[in-house]
Amino acid sequence: MQGDSSRISGAASFAGTTLDPARGPAAADMTWLVSYQEVDEVFRSRDFEQGGGGRRDSEPFVGHGLLSLSGDDHFERRRVEAPLFRRPALRRYESDVLAPALQASLLACARGPDGVVRGELQRVVRLALCRVSATLVGIDGIDTPAAVDRYLWFMDRLSAGVNIEWMSRDHREIIREGLEVRNLFDQELFGPSWRRREALVAQYQAGEIGLEALPVDLLTIVLLNPEHFGKWGPDIAMRETLLFNGAPTNTITSAVPHVVQELSDWFIQHPEDRSRTEETDFLRKAIAEGLRLHPASPYLIRRAVRETRLQSGRTVREGEYVVLDLVKASLDPAVFGPEPTRFDPHRVPLARIRPMGLAFGDGPHTCIGLSMSIGEAGASDDAPLGLALYILRELYRAGIRLDPAHPPRWNDANVRNEYAAFPVCFDRL
Repeated sequence: MQGDSSRISGAASFAGTTLDPARGPAAADMTWLVSYQEVDEVFRSRDFEQGGGGRRDSEPFVGHGLLSLSGDDHFERRRVEAPLFRRPALRRYESDVLAPALQASLLACARGPDGVVRGELQRVVRLALCRVSATLVGIDGIDTPAAVDRYLWFMDRLSAGVNIEWMSRDHREIIREGLEVRNLFDQELFGPSWRRREALVAQYQAGEIGLEALPVDLLTIVLLNPEHFGKWGPDIAMRETLLFNGAPTNTITSAVPHVVQELSDWFIQHPEDRSRTEETDFLRKAIAEGLRLHPASPYLIRRAVRETRLQSGRTVREGEYVVLDLVKASLDPAVFGPEPTRFDPHRVPLARIRPMGLAFGDGPHTCIGLSMSIGEAGASDDAPLGLALYILRELYRAGIRLDPAHPPRWNDANVRNEYAAFPVCFDRL
């Protein structure tokens, strides 16, 4: 499995947008950019907007959300949502929410007749991270096993609509099913949580309570900034919620098994590194290298707002869509040196770039959750580790190893590079 990028097989595998020509062509019919230089240049350029501005097939779920906006609108959205990703909030997610949730998730793994504790890694991680997602967004009541399972049921079914550009199923069917589930999610979880915050914000605006009494979560931020969010229609809070609901949970749940698999292979060839799983710096490098090889999103779409000529000499016409192939760009030997498909936690890129390549984007559209996911290299001791790093450290403290009797299985339902199941054993639970 080491450095295996074969699951991303090229443009022909991607469904893209096919329902309405006004929303742009299918991804397979766009120009694909595969070199690191071109992809990075487009990320940083003001001559391109994020793919379709919320007008593609995912519009009913995340249209005009953070990942659909460009220019001043995107800058303003990041500004008003920034409190969710500042250090006090990140410390709270990590110590108050993730730590007890992960411990409970690990302890829920079953001990077999042979005395070995086994679990499915993605479920272990998701059970913990869904509580972080609920806290980040402001969904109340996710505090019992039954409530967690119900929340995950919603996230599983809504993620198809959120990530529809990567889905190989018929998009009409996905949209129909997704909208039905979205309405149910509104009735059971979103609506009640929203109304509780409406009441709190009303008290704050009437001077009955102080700002410190308000929760720091997405729903509250939307209510406190009606002049911004009001421009995007009455259901923008729901669409932004669906985006943020899955962002930390799905990205990290997808990444952690890849890193565990890659490190398992690495330790066989480099046993001297096996004892380094308590070292923050080593684990952070391993996560970065794993994300470089296995980015959560295999590609992103951009639309040229004016004709522009890239440094490579390529000309992109006004209104033309391009696909940024994050997988191939992150395997560019001109940037990552010889054997770029090989996992190497000690890799030093040839250029001064982030070691995870373009897994979190670049330029003004760098993922707002980067520090939340992997922390900050060289940060002070009191800085949050990052959710993925915290989880990986705790997994190794619990003695994680691959289950030799049950190998991992791939998810073939979409073209994202992810597992359907990743069975593991824990030797210190």
